[in-house]
Amino acid sequence: MALILKAGRIVLPQRELVGGWVQVEAGKIAAIGSGQAPGPAVDLGELTLIPGLIDLHVHGGGGADTMDATPQALQTMARLFASAGVTGFLPTTMSASQKDIARAVENVGKFMGQAFPEAARILGVHVEGPFIASEYKGAQPENAIRPGTRTEIDQLYELLPPGGLKLLTLAPELPGHLALIGYLASRGTYVAAGHSDATYAQMQEAVRAGLSQVTHTGNGMRPFHHREPGILGAALSLEGLKAQIISDGIHLHPATVKLFVQSRGADDVILITDGLKAMGYPDGEYDFGGEKMIVKGLEARRPSGSLCGSVITMIQEVQNACNFAQLNLWQAVRAASLVPAQAIGVCELYGSIEVGKAADLVAINSEFQVERTYLEGELIYRRGNLA
Repeated sequence: MALILKAGRIVLPQRELVGGWVQVEAGKIAAIGSGQAPGPAVDLGELTLIPGLIDLHVHGGGGADTMDATPQALQTMARLFASAGVTGFLPTTMSASQKDIARAVENVGKFMGQAFPEAARILGVHVEGPFIASEYKGAQPENAIRPGTRTEIDQLYELLPPGGLKLLTLAPELPGHLALIGYLASRGTYVAAGHSDATYAQMQEAVRAGLSQVTHTGNGMRPFHHREPGILGAALSLEGLKAQIISDGIHLHPATVKLFVQSRGADDVILITDGLKAMGYPDGEYDFGGEKMIVKGLEARRPSGSLCGSVITMIQEVQNACNFAQLNLWQAVRAASLVPAQAIGVCELYGSIEVGKAADLVAINSEFQVERTYLEGELIYRRGNLA
């Protein structure tokens, strides 16, 4: 039976459709139009319908973390993310022992291709660390940092279904990592530079080898210098790169967010949360990687003052991108849906409201609050209670 959703506005890949409708059949978008709906419709009133958001870099939420390596942790995360308009995400690891990363990766692999009830879809895994530069480790534990090897990477591939290792963050300047980038790319894994001291020339080499993203740009990397622009300069200007940014006004000043969007263009900017287990929780002290984390507002810091990650949600990222960079709604939504889908090779099915794609849809109000979330046309979240 077809489902028709009628909304005040519908955000399409390049524009907004006023007074439109979306028809869903067998979990996919069958038709899109304006004016009179072709049959009985669910009337969303003045709500705006946007595509389901996709978070490529999120460690946890709701008190759960990818490194917990349990089905319950993934389910808690996926249900929380659905309430913020996310329909697809990459559970993200952190630097840890080979055994602990393997456990977390294997756990994610078991739940790819299926959805928990009333929850966002797991698209694969993002391995962030431990193949990073200790000088820019950020909140990653230094005793777990080590060079990347094909042996350890191959173990991860063996633990996952085909295409499961979607994204891996490493420091491209470290010995052997240039060859590792080429190997990962040849296996269908997208590679990001992060927690890195790479120079601009080293980034050029890395892009030629297959590197395609920069992780939480501006954080955990060599600072920009006018004579050595480094990884940050590459993120701003180098062709072939997409820049992940945390648009929370803390990791990047609002003016910096605007600068990135203006320099790279909206189609090369990926909004991410870098979300932590404290996402959705009140201010207080929490554990992160076995160490204390202090959350106040949208800030999550070590006792030393260093940032750990974020507790911002994806729908807040979209709102901030509109405000900080003066983006149109469709541009900000695109940076949180279609662009990340393109960045991990799943855009043929996810990331935009187009005929033939999965009916992953989110209804938001004028204050950027998520009212409803649909996964393949099924209502999985309704504001105030889970569907």
